[in-house]
Amino acid sequence: MDCPNCGACYNASGQRLRDDWRGNPSVYDDEIGDLEGFEIQHGGDW
Repeated sequence: MDCPNCGACYNASGQRLRDDWRGNPSVYDDEIGDLEGFEIQHGGDW
């Protein structure tokens, strides 16, 4: 859910999500966990 005032994304439990959560491969691939998806997404950043 996106906040209409500030554009922040929240999940069903009310936790604020990272701005780049849509780029995490775990969103669309059930074989990839959240942390693994984060590592894949940001693997070349450091």
